[in-house]
Amino acid sequence: MNNSLASSLDCIPLFPSRKDVPDSQMVPALVYSGLRNCTMTVLNVIDLARETPGGASIPNSSCAQRFHSCTGDKDKVMCIDDFAAGVFPVISCTMALSLGKNWKRVLMVTHVGRGDPAAICQMIGRCGQDGNPGLAVMLVEKNRRGGKNKISQFCHGTNQTDLDQMDALAITPLCLRVAFSIDNLFGYVPLWADDKNYIGKLEHEQQAGFPLLEPLEEVSNQVT
Repeated sequence: MNNSLASSLDCIPLFPSRKDVPDSQMVPALVYSGLRNCTMTVLNVIDLARETPGGASIPNSSCAQRFHSCTGDKDKVMCIDDFAAGVFPVISCTMALSLGKNWKRVLMVTHVGRGDPAAICQMIGRCGQDGNPGLAVMLVEKNRRGGKNKISQFCHGTNQTDLDQMDALAITPLCLRVAFSIDNLFGYVPLWADDKNYIGKLEHEQQAGFPLLEPLEEVSNQVT
């Protein structure tokens, strides 16, 4: 992230201006935040990206609405039904939306901030369920105060705590799809390409016909 976590300004590049793409043609997306207040911040950021001042204040917006644990029961039902029906394309939400929702129309899932790998895996698994490729975006701060922000701060063969797993997921240069599988199977996030479990899982996916994904840092270097 280039901006502070609380500002959520790094979400701006994910959404086009309304001058270029109308609400009805936007990619159906879910944007997850860790706090209820941040769901409103994300709506304001989407307004900036869409160049629609004041849009976040419209309860039944045709662009983006929010969903969290304190949303009214009737509003929750209306939000879910309208999104499923294609009335609006984006939900700014917390984990309160996660359980029991399997929408095939979701093509992009964004998670703002570091989080539990198991929970993030569940969230990003909601995109691309129609058989087409989906886009999962993780926006994480470059440095977490008191956390492990470099691979050199981890040691081979040591158990990872919950906080270690969150930090490792934010900085691993390996394929995230395989990293999530290793975390689900063995309870840790791989950080080195010579990890035996990582190599075995990568070979298994290649034999199964999964597309080969380049490590994240290699892709980043090509872009820059």
